[in-house]
Amino acid sequence: MKLTGIEIVSAGQNGLRLPRQGFGKRVTQLFGPNGSGKTPVVQSLMFCLGYPAIFRDDIYERCHSVIVSLELGGTQYKIGREFNSLRTFTVSSPEGVSQEFYNESDFTKHMFSLFGLSMPKLVSVHNKPEDPYLSTLLPLFYLDQDNGYTGIYKSPSNYIKDQYTEMLRLIMGFGPKNSFEKKRATLQMKETIAALDREIVTSRQLVLSKQKDVEQPRRSTNEIALEIEALNNELSSIKNSTNQTNDALIALDGIIDGKKRSIRKLTIELSELSEKIQGIESIKREIESEINTLSLNDEAKRVFDSFQEICSSDECGLFRGSSESYGKNLLYLRDQIKDLERNTDTNIIRYDEIVRKKQEQEQELRELIDKRISLHGKDGKASIVEAIGQLSRRVFELERLMSIMNFLENEEQKYIRLSNERESAQNKLADMGGTGAVEDLKFVQLRGILRKRIANWLDILVATNISRDISVDSNLVPIFGKETVEQFKGSTKTRAVLATHAAIFETYLDNDSNEFRIFIMDTPKQQEMQTEHLSDFISKLADLAKNKNAQIIFSTTEFHYVGNKDDAEWNPQFSGEIHDMYMGLPAQPLIRQ
Repeated sequence: MKLTGIEIVSAGQNGLRLPRQGFGKRVTQLFGPNGSGKTPVVQSLMFCLGYPAIFRDDIYERCHSVIVSLELGGTQYKIGREFNSLRTFTVSSPEGVSQEFYNESDFTKHMFSLFGLSMPKLVSVHNKPEDPYLSTLLPLFYLDQDNGYTGIYKSPSNYIKDQYTEMLRLIMGFGPKNSFEKKRATLQMKETIAALDREIVTSRQLVLSKQKDVEQPRRSTNEIALEIEALNNELSSIKNSTNQTNDALIALDGIIDGKKRSIRKLTIELSELSEKIQGIESIKREIESEINTLSLNDEAKRVFDSFQEICSSDECGLFRGSSESYGKNLLYLRDQIKDLERNTDTNIIRYDEIVRKKQEQEQELRELIDKRISLHGKDGKASIVEAIGQLSRRVFELERLMSIMNFLENEEQKYIRLSNERESAQNKLADMGGTGAVEDLKFVQLRGILRKRIANWLDILVATNISRDISVDSNLVPIFGKETVEQFKGSTKTRAVLATHAAIFETYLDNDSNEFRIFIMDTPKQQEMQTEHLSDFISKLADLAKNKNAQIIFSTTEFHYVGNKDDAEWNPQFSGEIHDMYMGLPAQPLIRQ
């Protein structure tokens, strides 16, 4: 986007007007004395682009509107805004299409679409959904003389959480730091995880309750089905056998052998569980020892902190990393202990359940052996009846067990499915906290580029008393040694602000597809910047504008920039009582230059 012209329309015959002024391709300079009306002109330009401005009464009373002409993507547009209708914008194109916007949101959406910018839903300072506006974006490209030099980002209203960071991320092509959609998705994901947790608890309780009714050691439904089939075959064999008494006794012996095998398996399982419980207790003791070591290290850190000779500053960061590491490690180890304790509790419950099952199996075995002994020597009919009864009872038990196992296996599959869904949801929730490896790498590169360029612009501005040991934090805020811009005063702060804005603008211009290639400022007051330093700064900005197809617009009183054919200089054109003025009456003749 390139600005091509500006015009201020008078409100009637006694109004004030600014005849159309053309912007230079590279640099546009408003050079005139104090009180000549430079500030209202620059304010009107920014006002027409969506930046809020408060004018003096004579502007509201004597000026009707401001019209800014611009070229965007090879198409000419005009933006108009009335001074007394603060929320109304008109955007016109050469095809005669004219659109009116009655609020800043709709105007911003339209202009963002022309600029090729996304309009993410951000989070307000009150945790509500909010849209960015041009008025929140423009402070990155505009420095006004009153507030612009008091910080690296001075917006008329700060209603977006981390507003400076969000606007800078937006123009540099990064996703939001605090996306409301991401926040809403995060809340929804947390609700999903909570619902899955409830389902998992219910499913686990069902599994545990049904496991109590399962014969131990546990077998699959296929194994149970095979045993039922074998027992039914034995029943048929006894009924059809020519030697029923002998077959009946053999069947009872088979049931007794099966019980003995089950008891041996339960004994082995009890031994394995006992070793597992002891092993977990040993691991817990090792973790508790590690926690004690961490606590001793943190205590030592607090002792070192108390020595003023070692860490005298209130903001001393000597042990900051170790403190953060201590907290994270302590939390991780305590979480591990909780997991181990849960496993121990589960294993103890399981151990007690197997002991009960083993006792029941041993009791049943004794009863079967007693019945086998009592049947020895009795008539064959009694043996046959007892054997058939035992086999039938066993078949009934196995069929009941089969029903339980079918339910249990289905519930266990459900439990596994829910657990997998919960793990997947937790992974998605964790991913919501980051932006992806590729974007993270690019963001780190951006911070490095800004750091180097801020230092370079500080050299151009001859900022001798600002540290070049510069870092740019994760919020894209520059830190000079251990100082921020807010800690600087006077000309030092002015130079730091100029260097930061110039570095941001230069980095933004690296992407040829970025449209808003305009930097606008009131030059600092003479007492805050030597003329030769400001001259070098403007010259470097002009070179940047030439090389990167950008525009620099500034107003000045003391400093005069000598440009070339690609530049424009606006001077006052109307006679005034004390000195010439930029705006005058419609009928008043222009001063001949």
